[in-house]
Amino acid sequence: MNKIAAADVDFLMTKAANSIRELAAENRSLRAALAEHDRKSHAQKIASLAVNNGIMDDDAAADYAAELVDSDQDLSLVEQFVSRQSQGLPLGHTVEKTASDFGGATAGSAEDRFLTDLLSSDLA
Repeated sequence: MNKIAAADVDFLMTKAANSIRELAAENRSLRAALAEHDRKSHAQKIASLAVNNGIMDDDAAADYAAELVDSDQDLSLVEQFVSRQSQGLPLGHTVEKTASDFGGATAGSAEDRFLTDLLSSDLA
């Protein structure tokens, strides 16, 4: 039977612990890279869906995908929103038509200004 000295056990345990730490760091790095790749491909899918639905043109799709990747928005919710848009009719146009059909707001009235401000604001 071979006997191992306590110093040898300590050395092996230290070496094993260092290896485990390095592998854990590499694992975290790979998981982060995978998450970034998944988010980028999901954002590109959403932009492609928006182009297919006529919401935006091809030139704006790349910029939109990049904005989605950089944002902290839930991409599954954005995808649901984009997929529910009418073919060739962005949501803003639908809301503007509905607001213009509203008879209570006369041109220049407070309600008209409110609706105009609401429709033109960036709610992100």
